[in-house]
Amino acid sequence: MSLSGVVPSTGSTFGTRGVELSGSGFNTSTTVRVDGTVVPVVSLVASIVIRVNMPPHATGPVDIEVSDATGRSAKLAGAFRYVVVPPPVITSITPSIGSTGGDTSLAITGTGFVDNWTVTVAGAEAPPGEWDGSTTIWVTTIPHQAGSVDVVVTNPDGQRAVAAGGFTFVPPDSLDFNGEWSGWAYPLFGPGDRMSFTIANNVLVRVSCATQSNFPVPSPPAIAAGTFSSSAGVKITGKITSPTDAIGTIDTPPCSGRTWYATKR
Repeated sequence: MSLSGVVPSTGSTFGTRGVELSGSGFNTSTTVRVDGTVVPVVSLVASIVIRVNMPPHATGPVDIEVSDATGRSAKLAGAFRYVVVPPPVITSITPSIGSTGGDTSLAITGTGFVDNWTVTVAGAEAPPGEWDGSTTIWVTTIPHQAGSVDVVVTNPDGQRAVAAGGFTFVPPDSLDFNGEWSGWAYPLFGPGDRMSFTIANNVLVRVSCATQSNFPVPSPPAIAAGTFSSSAGVKITGKITSPTDAIGTIDTPPCSGRTWYATKR
């Protein structure tokens, strides 16, 4: 058994996910110790790579050791260094306006975000979102009364970034629905297809998806409280969530059973 490398070799005092230990002779009985403490093995790759999540730890270098049931072991002294991560900072929130009905997808950009962050909007924790592992967090708003609210990102150590009044909830009928919208319609599995629609005079007048252009929309539905629904000709529902974003479903061939996301051109 050998232990030859640790990637990344530096991480946060709050812990680091997905650290790879490279070497040889690893097996299902391999135990990993960080500074003498056993940590769970996340995955084993062909006896040469072990993935672990580094636990929280004080600053400084730590030894990493692997061993197995046969008594074999290998150690790398000071193989991983814990460092202090600075407080998070929010630099932008896009969009900054959204419907009181919720479902607005926010892209929160900044620095110093740490895995296992939480986001609150108007003091309420946002549903679990996504993170690019670096500078951008995506979360979705929940319904809230009209007005400007704070957006807060909190790291596991309690350090926070506050965007005071960083997002404003507005009544959906105050949004401008009219114009050309385009995006993607996604099936439950597999790649999506291009889709688009047109709203004119607050009425849905045209829909296209995949190879079908300009679906007939008999009795075009009006937009009410930011939503629309049509079951004649083309089966589609929609919700305008911000001045530039909309979501919904479409269930008309060739786009049957799809969820769609669109932005205003």
